[in-house]
Amino acid sequence: MNPSSRVMAYGMVCAAVSMALLSGCSEVSLNQPPPVIDRSVPANAGPAPAETVVAPGSAAAAPEGGGAAPASQPESEPEAQPLAAPGAVQAQPLQGPVAPGTPTPSVAPPSAAPGMAMAAPVTPAAVAPVPSEKAPGALPAAGSWIWPVHGDVVGQFDGKTSKGIDIAVAAGENVVAVAAGTVLYVGSMQGYGRLVIVRHPGGIVSVYAHNRTNLVHEGQAVQQGDPIAIVGGGGAPSTLHFEARRAGVPLDPMPFLGPMNAAP
Repeated sequence: MNPSSRVMAYGMVCAAVSMALLSGCSEVSLNQPPPVIDRSVPANAGPAPAETVVAPGSAAAAPEGGGAAPASQPESEPEAQPLAAPGAVQAQPLQGPVAPGTPTPSVAPPSAAPGMAMAAPVTPAAVAPVPSEKAPGALPAAGSWIWPVHGDVVGQFDGKTSKGIDIAVAAGENVVAVAAGTVLYVGSMQGYGRLVIVRHPGGIVSVYAHNRTNLVHEGQAVQQGDPIAIVGGGGAPSTLHFEARRAGVPLDPMPFLGPMNAAP
C-alpha cells in the first residue's frame, strides 16, 4: 500500500473512533445528579468496606457474593417487655375506645403452681356484741330483798336531797347483804363515811354507808344475809344510810324490801 493510501485509511479509522466516542457520550444525561456515597457504617465498626455508589432512586447494590442485600437495621432495638411470674395474669393493652354496651372481658383468677394449695379467701369473723354492765336490767321483784338492819326508818327517799333511806339502829349491830351479789367497792366517801357497795344482777347496786367497820373486800361474792359491815358511824343515834341504784340512777328501795321481821 502506498503512503497516500495509508494516510487515507488511518484518517477513516480515526473518524470512526471519534463517531463511536461521540455516540457513547450522548447516552449520558447531563442533568442527572451526582452519585451518592453510602457512609452509614460507623467509624469504629472495623475495617471500612468499599464505598458503595448508589444512584438516586435505585435499589442498593447486592453484595459481591451474589446473595440478597441485607435488610436495613433500625436505629434502636425495641425495649424488651418484662416477663410475668408463672401463674400471674398479664394486663392486656387497651385497644382504643370501647363502644357503649360492649361487655368487659373477665379475667380468670391466677392458678396455683403445680403442687401448691390455693389459700382459701379470708372471711371476716362475726364479732359478738359485748353486753354493757351499765345497761339497765330488770328491777328486783317486790319484797325480794331482806332488810340490811333492824330499826326504824327515820329518813325517806325523795330522789333529790335524799337518794336513799336512813334506818336508826343501835351501834355495833351487823349490816347484812340484802341480796346475793359481788362486792364492788369498799372504802370511804365524803358524805357517806365508810361504806360498802354490792353489785347485783341486772345492773342494780346496793349501798351501805355510815359504817364503823367494813367486813368485806372488793371482788368478794356474798350471799343474801351475809354480814358485810358493822353499824356505828358516829351518828346520834346511830343510823345506816341505805340506797339502791340502777345504772347510777337512785331508786326508792322500799318496794324491794320485804317485811322488817325478815331482817336478821
